[in-house]
Amino acid sequence: MLEKGGVIYWVIIVAFFMPLLLSVILIWGFRRFQRNKHQSELEKRDLLLRQQELIIDKQKAIELERSRIASEMHDDIGSGLTTIKYLSDRAISHVQNPDDRRQIEKIASQSSDLVRSMSEIIWAMNSRFDTLDSLLAYIRHYASGYLDEYNIELGWTQSDDLLQVCSLNGVTRRNVFLAFKECLHNVVKHAHASKVTVLAQSSDNGVRICIHDNGQGFDPELVRSHGNGIYNMQKRMEQIGGEASFSTSKEGTQVSLIFKPDDMTSIVPHA
Repeated sequence: MLEKGGVIYWVIIVAFFMPLLLSVILIWGFRRFQRNKHQSELEKRDLLLRQQELIIDKQKAIELERSRIASEMHDDIGSGLTTIKYLSDRAISHVQNPDDRRQIEKIASQSSDLVRSMSEIIWAMNSRFDTLDSLLAYIRHYASGYLDEYNIELGWTQSDDLLQVCSLNGVTRRNVFLAFKECLHNVVKHAHASKVTVLAQSSDNGVRICIHDNGQGFDPELVRSHGNGIYNMQKRMEQIGGEASFSTSKEGTQVSLIFKPDDMTSIVPHA
């Protein structure tokens, strides 16, 4: 009887404490799993932060290098070309031989073109101008000066939401500007227009710049087969994930350049 009672006693003890022991083991195992999982998440987060810091540091180094090169180009090459133009202009007034005069005028003209191109390159490279408002201000200034040379009136309209600070990398800025520049060149060369109207506004796809002239229009198929202007504009916009579209009639031509800034959070689509 004693042995039977002892067995029952131990069965009761085991039956009572075994679930408790298993519960303790399960709780300990679960908490250990949670700690390991949390530690793993912390390590992944730290790794991601370190990777982001490296990317930011590399980006800052690239921006500093861009600014340094732009500054040196402005100080050395830019000033040298300006000096050549100044000396050429002075030499023209002292030369009597027509042939010599024409040659010096070519030098002065080439110097002016190079100074203008150098200014565009420096603007595109300088990271201080990596904003949407800088792009719009630059192309407005360019259009005003360029069209004025050909007595073409410029109308400019810009939606208020594009006045917000919005980042825009140098590659996008330069490609949009060159597409815009090509468009104005086509207006001057082919449209016989007296006015160009530019509308800059936000859209669901980013930013839209519409250039409309009151010229004679053109045959899109004929232009595609005989020129590179439209192709170049479309190619430049495609390189930055944007697009260029064209519509033309007897009332003129409209070109739309659509692209996305680096940060769209500050822009509300135009209704």
